[in-house]
Amino acid sequence: MAGCIPLDSMRQSTLECLYNQSCVDAISFQPKIFRPKALNVSLSNFSLNSTIGSLFDGSLFVEIWKNQSSFENYFTACKSQSLSYSYES
Repeated sequence: MAGCIPLDSMRQSTLECLYNQSCVDAISFQPKIFRPKALNVSLSNFSLNSTIGSLFDGSLFVEIWKNQSSFENYFTACKSQSLSYSYES
């Protein structure tokens, strides 16, 4: 175990186990009910040596972020039905 607390150990861990089916099977809590599949290294942007901590800090495990902003649609959907104001002198 590396680090002072379990969270330190987890952050220093790499993804190697998640790319290995035997290791995924070993850490699965209920393999008879749901058997998760190991990651495919050729389909991922994350290397085996990436640490959990660096992925949380850098990208939160998001490989691709597709943002299609439309301010016109936003303002159309969120426009006010009415607007009023008061003025005190």
